[in-house]
Amino acid sequence: MFSNNFKSDDIGLNDMSLGQARTNKSYFNNDDVLLSFFGRVNYSYADKYLFTASLRADASSKFGANEKWGVFPSASAAWRLGEEDFIKNLDIFSDLKFRVGYGKAGNNRIPSYGSLPLYGSITYPNGSLTESGYAPNQIPNKNLKWESNNTLNIGLDFGFLNQRITVAPEFYLNRSSDLLLNSRVPTSSGWNYMLRNIGETQNMGVDLAINTVNIEKKDFRWTTTLNLSHNKYKIVSLAEEQSFLVESGFGYNQKDYIVAVGQQLGQIYGFKTVGLYLTDDFNYDENTGKYTRKDGVAYKNETDQPGHWKFEDVNGDGVINDDDRTIIGKAAPVFYGGMNNTFSYKNFDLSIFLNFSIGNDVFNATKLYNSLGGKTNKNALAAINSANRWMTINADGQRVTDPSELNAMNMGKTVAAYTDLEDGDKHIHSWGVEDGSFLRINNITLGYTFPKVMLKKIFVQNLRLYATANNIYTFTKYSGLDPEVSTRGNGMTPGVDWGAYPKSRSFVFGLNVTF
Repeated sequence: MFSNNFKSDDIGLNDMSLGQARTNKSYFNNDDVLLSFFGRVNYSYADKYLFTASLRADASSKFGANEKWGVFPSASAAWRLGEEDFIKNLDIFSDLKFRVGYGKAGNNRIPSYGSLPLYGSITYPNGSLTESGYAPNQIPNKNLKWESNNTLNIGLDFGFLNQRITVAPEFYLNRSSDLLLNSRVPTSSGWNYMLRNIGETQNMGVDLAINTVNIEKKDFRWTTTLNLSHNKYKIVSLAEEQSFLVESGFGYNQKDYIVAVGQQLGQIYGFKTVGLYLTDDFNYDENTGKYTRKDGVAYKNETDQPGHWKFEDVNGDGVINDDDRTIIGKAAPVFYGGMNNTFSYKNFDLSIFLNFSIGNDVFNATKLYNSLGGKTNKNALAAINSANRWMTINADGQRVTDPSELNAMNMGKTVAAYTDLEDGDKHIHSWGVEDGSFLRINNITLGYTFPKVMLKKIFVQNLRLYATANNIYTFTKYSGLDPEVSTRGNGMTPGVDWGAYPKSRSFVFGLNVTF
């Protein structure tokens, strides 16, 4: 929908002198009109059987003439099993409830006018001159419609020992279809992309919440809350291709992630590092002091030497090239969550919160890029210092070529020689992918609440003094500054560490006063 806002001075109505040129202007607002209807019904019987249903209908001006409306139903039901006599007689549960819910939601978060044949100004040649005109700048799509998201939740709530222990597992399945994306079209159409409803994704997982009252005495109480999640997000279908490569956008400017049907998002793509080339992979000429590669040893460059990176020959053709790239890491964790312990003793309170992630990989692009120690006048990370790097110069400053001496000098070395770390050797390989699992002591808060008897004398209802420390310590094997990192904004390339700042440690002191 469009609206035209004209001003009298813009079309010359305030300047009526004869012969005066007039300027015509018009303004179009970026309209986004939404019309909605909503209804809900609730039902409860004996406070044991609960049911809720709703229906929502939305019309958006962003969609095509044939698909303005979207209808989105939802329903949920719960059965309080703990109120049934046959459960009470078991004398096991202090609470037991089964719940299930289904809902459909819509998404219209796209620019306005995507379904319309918009025109833009152009300049075209006309003899020796140029002329101005207008031409279509997008393909209209009158069938553009709502993106839909269907969610199913099934959960159980358990309570034991008069609710001193509560356990709430929940399974969810979320499927998005008719995704609103720019998809490729044949260039013969005059355009490269068209906004369409394409593709389908699926998000499936389990959440587990456990709350316990561990100790409860007159002056002392200790409670624990644990949340644990497992999630798998995958591509169900794409518009044209079964897979395509995307670029995270760090310094190498290469496509380093893969998006594939049936696979999760966040899959890092490159060469699999299997170590370094050793002297046994080459023939040595004592007269010239040079190495030549043995037959049957796969190579990435004809100039490979002992101490250079060695990648896996995935297809077995003896040559390491783009056909040997494969999945070298997965940014999605297997499990993640947090745990909070709260202690109280008389007027003192203490809380300790930890969060964790298990089984995810981090693409340490910072390490990969800044390990090019062969670049002139450039610093490099400590990851390639002499303790780890293949050396060709001995302690006396002499170049070594003899196989026996080279092997003795480089026993256990894990980083390539500087001759394979030059500016042109920009390979994305699994040496730059690390385990990002961590356990972080996220924050600790200690507080003291002053007795109310004391506060009455100063006309204060409540007074609490507290101190909080944030980001105290992280247990991890990750070599970067912070394993909980994702510096690239593209949702298809998570888990990239490219020049990320570490999380700061902070200390906060405060006072809560109620009058």
